[in-house]
Amino acid sequence: MIDHFITYIMCFMNLREFKETTKVDKVVVLWTANTERYSNIVVGLNDTTENLLASVDKNEAEISPSTLYALACILENVPFINGSPQNTFVPGYFPNCPLINFNFYVCKLNFL
Repeated sequence: MIDHFITYIMCFMNLREFKETTKVDKVVVLWTANTERYSNIVVGLNDTTENLLASVDKNEAEISPSTLYALACILENVPFINGSPQNTFVPGYFPNCPLINFNFYVCKLNFL
């Protein structure tokens, strides 16, 4: 099984390194993979920010790769656009952060 915490840290470090080495003014992540299953929304797992972060730390299997990337982007102040049909944005994300969910496959746009 993939260690979620290590994957999250790698995403976070990759974002920082990219920004530092390229000296770009802005980075935007566009997620286009569609091989994930829908995540279950579970009380105590991904329903609050605290629970989501604790679940990443505990390597809970229900936390998807796209959720890890989105979380790293949020903490690095990088816009994350989900272009896939899975439910990357679970309720445990930080309140008031701009997330865009655009399902490329059905051309449906949602601002969360």
